Amino acid sequence: AVLEQAALRTHADVAKTCPNTRPRQITVTAPEVFAITAELERKFPKSELPLIRELAVSNARRAKNVGAEGFSQAGITCPLRTKDGHCLTFSSRPIACRRLCSSCPCSGNGSCHDAKDPTPGVAEQLHHGMSEGLSEGLRFIGLDDGVYELNDALAVALTTPNAASRWSHGDAVFANCAKA
Repeated sequence: AVLEQAALRTHADVAKTCPNTRPRQITVTAPEVFAITAELERKFPKSELPLIRELAVSNARRAKNVGAEGFSQAGITCPLRTKDGHCLTFSSRPIACRRLCSSCPCSGNGSCHDAKDPTPGVAEQLHHGMSEGLSEGLRFIGLDDGVYELNDALAVALTTPNAASRWSHGDAVFANCAKA
């Protein structure tokens, strides 16, 4: 939200779609995936959720064989990105996705690194700080602070009854998920 507010002040045209057309590994923490599943459950009929879950399951299986670097070559796409580039859960998308907006203050083209300057851009630094801060806070209060691959975590969250409640009570809901 901070990146989007800054982009509004700078550019006045915050992207409403996912600009990432190249498949890549997306990382999430438990609270992020629970926010995503809650938004999916609010926005879509129960009959549509199995389609998203099946895509996530299929992607997760393929991802285990290729690793983070192989997502692009394997064509593993985000299960939340529509064919026309819209994010099904744009308002609760992962922190890892928020730094990709083409109008972020880090640059005008969505790239948070300058090829000539190896120093991370503003959005990249904010992303890293937010991710580390979230994990540290979860660890501090004794909850699972793992960072997981989106497809695997989403499939588990959509399949496990009361996943968020169970996780908040200390259950290892994502014990079998691929860590990122």
